[in-house]
Amino acid sequence: MRGRRFNEGGFTYVELIVGLALAVVVLSAVANLLSGLLLSARAGTEHIELHQATRTAVDTMVRELRYARQIIYPDAATTGSVDHITFINADGETVTFGLGTTAGANLHTLYRRRGAVDNPVSENNISLLDFTVERPRFITIKIQATDPWGGVAQFTTAVTCLNIPE
Repeated sequence: MRGRRFNEGGFTYVELIVGLALAVVVLSAVANLLSGLLLSARAGTEHIELHQATRTAVDTMVRELRYARQIIYPDAATTGSVDHITFINADGETVTFGLGTTAGANLHTLYRRRGAVDNPVSENNISLLDFTVERPRFITIKIQATDPWGGVAQFTTAVTCLNIPE
């Protein structure tokens, strides 16, 4: 039994090091791919949320303007493009939609002002708000919002104020 050699199966150190190096390369590539997919999913989710928030803001303005009793025109103009709109709502209250508070703070937030109270409608993402009064009761609203990833949601809609005579 002295001259007999046992054949032990296994890997040499070189094979182990090469195998570990290949595993590290493959796992790094998979980690980078997953990281990119997660960032893309996050950006997509934020873009969808931006669209939903902007659409909700537009719907809120349209719903209130549709039943407005009177539009209060800035600078005595009866038509034209303005960055805010003030009107008397169906309950007889004066309401203003515009960017920023009455103190001028947070110019990227759409606020609904009723009396002395500023309530945010869409926060920290509005880059453009434009109201165009084309006829005494026909108003076009243009709103644009931008998310941190550079996504843009832009809506343009028109509303006819039902309680204002032609």
